[in-house]
Amino acid sequence: MQTGVEIWNTLHDGTIVAISGKLPGDVLLKIEIQYLCDTLCPGSSFIWIYLHDCQKLEYLEFEGTQVIKDFELLNKMELEILSATQENDIQVCCVSGILKLQYASASCKLDNGTQLSFKAIAEAANKYWSDWTDGHLS
Repeated sequence: MQTGVEIWNTLHDGTIVAISGKLPGDVLLKIEIQYLCDTLCPGSSFIWIYLHDCQKLEYLEFEGTQVIKDFELLNKMELEILSATQENDIQVCCVSGILKLQYASASCKLDNGTQLSFKAIAEAANKYWSDWTDGHLS
């Protein structure tokens, strides 16, 4: 799996609850996505996504014209991820707007420090949704 748009589509229903770092540079996003964390490692609460050599991270609300780049303000918004596409930027569609990203690469870890491959995340998501569809989840 690439570190582009695919990971953001896999994180559907996750919420970005914290962003830190600097632009340009490395940026860290804390994603709460309980069903996926439970599938990956029961007891985990969130996934850290590291955006390496991030050049852009900005948010445009659907009902506004202001581009929001301030991490503190974005942290208060708790952006829920719906889907993603890629044009020049990766565009992550959230419940109330679009998060635009440009970065060289990405990596991720669980909150317990376990390094994750994007393939492992995708496989866990596929397993969860397959179990859900088959009625195996309580």
